[in-house]
Amino acid sequence: MGLDQPATSGLSRQFTLVNRDHFPRQNTLDMAKPSQLVVAPGTALEPRPKPAYFAVDQRVADPEKELRLRFETFVETRLGPSFLLSIPGGSVLTQGFFVADQDDNLLVDSFRAYGQVGRYGFNEIKPRVVQRNFPPSIPQRGSAIVLGIQTNANYFHWLMEALPRLWLANRFESLGKSVVLVPDLTPWMRDMLTATDVKPGRLALLSAEATSWETLAMPSRGLANIHTFTWHALQLMDMLRARVKNLAAGAGRRLFVSRSKSASRQIENEDEVFAIAETYGFTRVFPQDLNFNDQLALFAGAEAVAGALGAGLANAAFLAPGGALIEFAPEQREGDAVLFANLAHHRGLRYAGVVGPFCGDQNRAFDRRNFLIPTAAAADAFAAIA
Repeated sequence: MGLDQPATSGLSRQFTLVNRDHFPRQNTLDMAKPSQLVVAPGTALEPRPKPAYFAVDQRVADPEKELRLRFETFVETRLGPSFLLSIPGGSVLTQGFFVADQDDNLLVDSFRAYGQVGRYGFNEIKPRVVQRNFPPSIPQRGSAIVLGIQTNANYFHWLMEALPRLWLANRFESLGKSVVLVPDLTPWMRDMLTATDVKPGRLALLSAEATSWETLAMPSRGLANIHTFTWHALQLMDMLRARVKNLAAGAGRRLFVSRSKSASRQIENEDEVFAIAETYGFTRVFPQDLNFNDQLALFAGAEAVAGALGAGLANAAFLAPGGALIEFAPEQREGDAVLFANLAHHRGLRYAGVVGPFCGDQNRAFDRRNFLIPTAAAADAFAAIA
């Protein structure tokens, strides 16, 4: 299913950035008026368990800061709230899936959205007010569910942030016939949608600049911020894992997730690190070479996963409680410094981590640079989960 293309003439529109608290909370979801239903309110902060092993290479720019970020500032974690917004006459704007209500309030539903509005052509004209030219919105009949996000093409964010929206929406019978608004879908994105039992006929490609709906339903994302998961994201991971037919077939498997085929953030000395991993029974895998169903089956049956910080480690969410996750991370990851430590906590996994220094082209953006992992620390990390 596709959406009609807009007229080419542009109109300047101003939007006020608001968060979800702008919408009143209701005990039951009323699709006829702006409201939000909180399905799970989130949890209180709770301490993460001590890592099985953790080390920061002294060659990083600020070793004390790295330790502080990971084990002082964010020594605790929690689950973010799960909720669904109902927006009569709501609009979806641009391929960034920004949502606006009839009063031109632009809903900032993500930790990422503040920084993304500029990338999608919105210009800030004063604090919390942005402006952009749009063709007239194309009115669509019926109701729609917003599934897309600003980073649709990233495996981690589609799995852990976007897809949980659909799992949450499926809890509401009133939305059973609503269309599901999606971006251009890759094969692995389609595989994930199939795994959630969505019927292909419900999918609508968001191809227009601005579309408005009689009722727009926006479930919350699977991440409340870059290191805080939600209840419904974890529920989706449980559902997907339960669909693997023969978990026993992969019991005891240990997987080393390689980034050597990735365009950025490679472990410069990956072969040396993997040589150590191999002595502990790890097999090197390249998730991007596998379809989603094969990735799900591979990781759901494993007992341990190791690899560089990146999308491939998202598959650790499919491990059974009691498994292990070893993360090799570059320095200066302030936002997601504890992302995988938190994932390990919520999935009941033992966690070990090593932070290494940048190397190679220093002109690249810091989050794209390759890095080194000291082999002695890598050996201690593998030994700690052996």
